[in-house]
Amino acid sequence: MNKIKIECAFDKMVPISELKPNPRNCNHHSEEQIRILAKVIKDRGWRVPITISKRSGFIVRGHARLLAAKLLKLEEVPCDIQSYISDEEELEDLVGDNRISELAELSIPDVREILKTLDAAHRDLELTGFAGDDLLRIMDNLNLGQTFDDDKKFQSKESDHHKLIKCPNCGEKFEFRK
Repeated sequence: MNKIKIECAFDKMVPISELKPNPRNCNHHSEEQIRILAKVIKDRGWRVPITISKRSGFIVRGHARLLAAKLLKLEEVPCDIQSYISDEEELEDLVGDNRISELAELSIPDVREILKTLDAAHRDLELTGFAGDDLLRIMDNLNLGQTFDDDKKFQSKESDHHKLIKCPNCGEKFEFRK
């Protein structure tokens, strides 16, 4: 068994074979996302437990972490067992956990400064979740060929195969394939 340092609070360690992904999980994960997440977990340790519903026994939060754990060939993972009042409350948590984080705005100038700091310290920038063309666009300020003021923010929404970026000035959306 690979040994991963546990850096989070959790209720109990659960064998991966006992975990049940929620069949209604709306979030789909690309191989690239899971590869990077596994790399982060291996490098930084396990920092967020998988949430399991006491009501249904299904995973509510952490489907990607489960896939990363499988990629790392882990036998068990830290889990948080949550009680839900109703099936509807559990579903709200399932969907809301992913959706609410998508509503955040990412300040590219701030991210660029952090990435420059990490790069100067010879850190692996992929551990930030940025890799390939995304990393080049941020570091080189290419922003899909569009000009944005450095103090402006734009929202991004990623899926398995594309990224959608919305300009805060005009509202126009730009998409590129990964």
